[in-house]
Amino acid sequence: MPVEGLIRLTTLPGFQDFHHIEDALPDPEGDIVRPFVPLRGQVIFPGIVSPIPLERPMAAAALSTAAQLRQTVIAATFRDPDFDADSFALEDLYNTGIEIAPGRILNMPDGTQTALGQGRRRVSIVALEQNGGFLMARARVVEDVVPRSRKLKATMQVVSGLFKRMADMNENISDEVLFYILNADTPAYLAELVASTLTLTLDERQ
Repeated sequence: MPVEGLIRLTTLPGFQDFHHIEDALPDPEGDIVRPFVPLRGQVIFPGIVSPIPLERPMAAAALSTAAQLRQTVIAATFRDPDFDADSFALEDLYNTGIEIAPGRILNMPDGTQTALGQGRRRVSIVALEQNGGFLMARARVVEDVVPRSRKLKATMQVVSGLFKRMADMNENISDEVLFYILNADTPAYLAELVASTLTLTLDERQ
């Protein structure tokens, strides 16, 4: 998501709600099954807190149900950012999605609803199944394997330094965002933070 979406999220109601929600446990087949929330024109990254517009009743129902049960949801993005149909298939979505810990649903001044969500783990979506007023997603967790080395640590320092220079020239990047990037302790988290602040296409964000 763009920089402006990350600024001062910690001041919004519901920011702390997801910290007590645990990741889903796999079933005997190795899959996790959770309520599904479709995203349009947005990609949520692991470890990043983002607002989630609830544009469809089924999305609001899925997220509300998961929040009440203190469970995560699974989300994936439409390949076409202008997709606006109520029914869809797996082929309409990017295969790689994200497990999200949901916060409370917020009523916005324009009458729409938004929720905060904390990205947890990337997943590969296997199937979507109808479950009353919303969909359930069956997915498999995508494990990130990143070897540690001195060269990789040096690369992280270079990336953090370049981002700080960019932040010094861009007043839209908050001190909060810069703080997290300068203190990122893994290559994966640093990459997610940087990518979440840049204006990229949906394909590039995937």
